[in-house]
Amino acid sequence: MRRLVLPLCLAVGVSVLAVPAPATADATPIMGRSVLIADQIAAWFESTGRVARLSGVTVKQLAQLFLEEGAAEGVRGDIAFAQAIFETGYFQFSATVPPDLHNYAGIGAPSSPVRFPDARTGVRAQIQHLRAYADPTVDETGTAGSLVDPRFSLVNPKGQARTVEELSGRWSGGADYGQKVVAVYQLMRDHAGPTLRDRALEAPIIGAAIPSGQGGSWLADRAGGVFALGASFHGSLPLRRDQGVDVGRAPIVAIASTRSGAGYWLTDEAGGIHGFGDAVYFGSLPQRRAAIGATGEPIGAAPVASMAVTPSGRGYWLADEIGGVHTFGDAAYAGSLPQRRAAAGGSGIGHARIIAIVPTTTGLGYWLLDEIGGVHTFGDAGYSGSIPELRAQGLDVGRADAVALVPGPGDTGYWIIDAAGGVFSFGLAPFLGSAVGAGLEVAGAIRLAGGFGYRIVSTDGAVVSYR
Repeated sequence: MRRLVLPLCLAVGVSVLAVPAPATADATPIMGRSVLIADQIAAWFESTGRVARLSGVTVKQLAQLFLEEGAAEGVRGDIAFAQAIFETGYFQFSATVPPDLHNYAGIGAPSSPVRFPDARTGVRAQIQHLRAYADPTVDETGTAGSLVDPRFSLVNPKGQARTVEELSGRWSGGADYGQKVVAVYQLMRDHAGPTLRDRALEAPIIGAAIPSGQGGSWLADRAGGVFALGASFHGSLPLRRDQGVDVGRAPIVAIASTRSGAGYWLTDEAGGIHGFGDAVYFGSLPQRRAAIGATGEPIGAAPVASMAVTPSGRGYWLADEIGGVHTFGDAAYAGSLPQRRAAAGGSGIGHARIIAIVPTTTGLGYWLLDEIGGVHTFGDAGYSGSIPELRAQGLDVGRADAVALVPGPGDTGYWIIDAAGGVFSFGLAPFLGSAVGAGLEVAGAIRLAGGFGYRIVSTDGAVVSYR
């Protein structure tokens, strides 16, 4: 019997926002999801040639704060960042509102500008103030984060400006205030070029990878398309098909980065491996089945659900939906669920569909995550709890399917993320925020460098980081 380690923090529930429709079809709504990611916003600012006079934070870090706080409150963080650009004169600030006030929207200015203790608090206050203008359902007790906007109650009635354009004469006395903010946002959008949300995706996003040691993300869709966001593009399955290469038609289930970050693998549900850039081929399930087919030894026919790369980058694991684990290259085998069920006489293990395999830092073990949030440990993977155990304790943690497990710092705990954007913290993994209420259909999540956070990816290409 394993000893249960209770989670230190738990995102159990955040009210889902009731977002009103914009006033006009061509207006710019305040509520909703950000389109741009922090890398794109920072790249645009760098292209202006200006030098930001920020205190204790970089432009990219500040952009990420706007996206995170915006996602929590259901406010478009990239729009709020554009507002901050306009309010601060491209982060040049003024004698009345200097950088160390962390007041990016002139709250209380010019007579009594508010000082915030740090960048995140200043961003949160601005986001909450925007929500007060845009969401008629919110009150002082209804914000996702602790209420830090000292002028929240002064917005009365709530929901009086559902679009950026309607902020004119309300947030500011200027008759064209909102239009000027939108003009800044349009500059950001034009620099970024078409985003995933501008496209009619032929297939949903199924996962993402971070180039090892680098910024940006790769997103992969179910058809094998790869979208490089702040990262180098190395190819995709549709391009190979266009070149006449027979890559099959099995749906893609995972993307993983090489150790160098100069390539990636795509894995399909038949266990096929497709390498791009410097991704080395170490074998696949179809190849293995063909090689030993004459002997009659079974390999298993369950669809592959996930892939993980070894710490050295010279091998990988494939996990199928019944918990079978298949090793290639220098990937070490530490056990599987079918093997464990056989040893236990077929009872007490559970048969929920496996959706992810996640290796430990050493590569000597791994976690298998099933769709109901059950966690199965092998090798040196530590057990810190599961969603079914939380439910068994009487906690109402929702019923959305689990989609990802992300190890925390030092593998001393982990986060489980569900399809609604809920984040559940176990062991020593701290709760850093969730996307519940942001309207995302989450496809998966990936670990940030060192395990000091996680990046959530939605099926339509939204990317939000928490650290």
